[in-house]
Amino acid sequence: MKNHAPLAPHAVSAPPFAPHARRGAPLGLCWRSAPWIALMALGLAACSAAEPSTGSAGAPLTTVTSQQSKLKLAIYTSPEQPPTRGTIAVRYVITDASGAPVDGLTLTVAPDMPSMGHGTPTTPKVAAKGGGEYVATDVNLFMAGRWDLRTTVRGAVSDEAIVPVDVR
Repeated sequence: MKNHAPLAPHAVSAPPFAPHARRGAPLGLCWRSAPWIALMALGLAACSAAEPSTGSAGAPLTTVTSQQSKLKLAIYTSPEQPPTRGTIAVRYVITDASGAPVDGLTLTVAPDMPSMGHGTPTTPKVAAKGGGEYVATDVNLFMAGRWDLRTTVRGAVSDEAIVPVDVR
């Protein structure tokens, strides 16, 4: 029987088409890393700021009354509730004083971090979904701490609300 040197599963050579690598140079990855790489890829795919579902499952993060007490705003965040820092989506469920959903409104959302004296570099986009639901996307809460979503409502009812959101 011939003596062969054992193959080291962690010594993967660079492919010949990699212009930056010498042929035969180790890449530094091993076959044991494959499951971890796959799990990391799945985790990154799940971290996108997807639009919150339009159902009312689960309790809202918070519920606030508008400044003139004309509206109630139930707030849900996605992908997590309470949110972690980063770009999130916020679903507003807006009802009048009697609890009826209010449609036909235009919302403007301006994130503000009062303790730091700044807002965000992006303006959230808001879309009406019907049944009193409105979804704000691209809400960039890039620091942990207390944020206020300064929300202006225009339409059949006009009012303003400050929605506090504690970001982890």
